[in-house]
Amino acid sequence: MVHFRFLLQPHESFIRILTFFSCIAVVFKWTRINEVHPLVSLY
Repeated sequence: MVHFRFLLQPHESFIRILTFFSCIAVVFKWTRINEVHPLVSLY
């Protein structure tokens, strides 16, 4: 059903998935930097 819905609305689903993964990547990157280099958050 997910693939069928994706075929029905390819553009909207693609933008939604892209923004979702980009937000996860940003959050993961910030948490990763704060864990590895705590001094980076001070700058």
